[in-house]
Amino acid sequence: MAKPGRKPFIPSAEQRRLVAQYAAMGATQDQIRQLILKPDDGKPVSIGLLEREFREELDTATVKANATVAGA
Repeated sequence: MAKPGRKPFIPSAEQRRLVAQYAAMGATQDQIRQLILKPDDGKPVSIGLLEREFREELDTATVKANATVAGA
């Protein structure tokens, strides 16, 4: 039997795009997290949730942006 509680946070494609875009521009994780709202209460996600759910975007956004600018 499932435990009652919060529904799991599932990032949307738009949220993933926003995180990648702002990470590539050099925004801090605290600035980025304020843009990503939890659907259950409309409040910004925590730094821990941002890091857990958007790890790939946070880790690769700058490299991908630099590669695009360089024409790779």
